[in-house]
Amino acid sequence: MRVFCPVDALAGDTSVLDMTVPTFDLPAGARVWGVPASATKGLAGDEAEEREFEAMCECILSLAHAHRSEGRIAIAAFDLPDRALESDASADVGEWSHLLKSEAITVPLRAYLITQNSAAEVADDPYAPDVLWFDASEASAVREFLEA
Repeated sequence: MRVFCPVDALAGDTSVLDMTVPTFDLPAGARVWGVPASATKGLAGDEAEEREFEAMCECILSLAHAHRSEGRIAIAAFDLPDRALESDASADVGEWSHLLKSEAITVPLRAYLITQNSAAEVADDPYAPDVLWFDASEASAVREFLEA
């Protein structure tokens, strides 16, 4: 399943944006957001994509409400097997929240997603956050965008 995780929640956060090889360890118990295959079974392609978009938004909004800062929010997208996660849905973190089971796992980064607005602005906006998508190989561009 495609999962989303706030960059500041990743192990070795300060090096995430400096990596030449976009793989690193996701610690046991890390919270991620994603839609398990069982929740998309029988759905049309657009409906499945809509659920994945909901999971991405839940990740961003959960972080925005918890850290109402002036900085932008950066999240990373990964692919993980459903069996590596256990559901941890709640009103605070959303329907698509999961925790990584007991073992840490090394994951290849698929993409970075960065909000166009600050965390505080995202938290106050009733609409889905505007995000920019960056390929995993574009870590330097992500850093420049976050520092701008």
